[in-house]
Amino acid sequence: MKKIILIFVISFLTQIGYSQISNGEAINIAGKQRMISQRMLKCYMMIGADIKTDQARKELDESVAAFEEGYLLLSEYASSGKVSKSLDEVRKLWEPFRLHIVSTPNHKDASLLLEEADKLLTASQDVVEEIENHLRLKSAKLVDKAGRQRMLSQKIAMYYIAHYWKVPNNDLYVNLVNTTKEYEQALIILNESELNTEEIDTNLKKINSQWAFSKKTFDPRSDRLMPSVVVVTTNAMLKNMDNITGLYAALVE
Repeated sequence: MKKIILIFVISFLTQIGYSQISNGEAINIAGKQRMISQRMLKCYMMIGADIKTDQARKELDESVAAFEEGYLLLSEYASSGKVSKSLDEVRKLWEPFRLHIVSTPNHKDASLLLEEADKLLTASQDVVEEIENHLRLKSAKLVDKAGRQRMLSQKIAMYYIAHYWKVPNNDLYVNLVNTTKEYEQALIILNESELNTEEIDTNLKKINSQWAFSKKTFDPRSDRLMPSVVVVTTNAMLKNMDNITGLYAALVE
């Protein structure tokens, strides 16, 4: 796997002349970096817990490459200023994390990676906020909010699988509950936005139905844990919210 990752990274690093991305694309890509930080760790947990391992390895390879590509695109977008400085902080955290996340999973490293992934998430969030501050548009904040839902879907799955795998961390249950609440509260805000188009509202209705049907599955204290179902459900949540985020991003110009 490490060889595959290295090939991806080298190919991205050696590409010349990235085209300048738009403001909407920039905040969308920056938001995706948050999601990928949690998706990578979710995949690590899945491999360790022997859950859909072939799928997890494929997702992990793609996610490492996507994070690297996203970093390069954002660096091209922000050649100087506060956004560039925030990206420098991401790079410092990303380099050691990238090596650890493709290693053979074990409980001890999983516990440490929870902390590393959280720091990478925080640094990636800072990039989003700096782009928001630069743009000063209501629509940009909606891209941030919708994009963050993508991250929360993967974070829910990551905490759930970590709990299932019995990763040594006393905060797993509380963090899972809080992440689930944050997702639901943000969904309410998105539904009430005055900037929603008819297409956005239609897609949000699908998300609302999906959430109402699925949220009870995420209870880690259930008599029967269903990690495979949670993986499928949260990936569907990610896909649908990614579509909605793209619709909000189209409003930012």
